[in-house]
Amino acid sequence: MTASLFVWHCMEQKTDLAVIEGVMGLFDGAGGIAEDGSTYDLARALDCPILLAVDAKGMGRSLLAVLAGFLSMDTSHLIRGVLVNYSVIEWPSI
Repeated sequence: MTASLFVWHCMEQKTDLAVIEGVMGLFDGAGGIAEDGSTYDLARALDCPILLAVDAKGMGRSLLAVLAGFLSMDTSHLIRGVLVNYSVIEWPSI
């Protein structure tokens, strides 16, 4: 039902792009312990790509471990890009 309402609204408004902002963490759903109701659950229901925003303050290579963790939980392969906030390192293409 969520997907059909979203598509209907976008078609009605003749939009080419919609931005959906999540709350809490990507996989934090009901009570912070379940995936149901999480941002990831919504993206999966809508079949939306995810642009993951990560706070990299104080991180170097550890950021790769954090991203590997997110990617390992992304069973529907929705994460399509990463926005790295607060990075002081110039990253090569990874």
